[in-house]
Amino acid sequence: MLRPKRPNLLKRTGKIFLIFFVLLNVIIAFQAYRTTYFYEQGEVPFQKFTDKTLSEKISTAILGAKISKREMVEKPLLLG
Repeated sequence: MLRPKRPNLLKRTGKIFLIFFVLLNVIIAFQAYRTTYFYEQGEVPFQKFTDKTLSEKISTAILGAKISKREMVEKPLLLG
């Protein structure tokens, strides 16, 4: 008697989803780090997204953009 191929298909589909889930979480972790970590001013040169090369655009999309600290021009107004 032949065994049905469904369990093999389910295992393969499950493995694909697991790999996709892990890769997506790694990308999200890189994005979260880059979003919450600020580089010193002048350490990262500012470059418009349209001026970047294809490899730089892909790197930015996967690893996140490097954000530099901005200089405060005005002091915050304290109420109270």
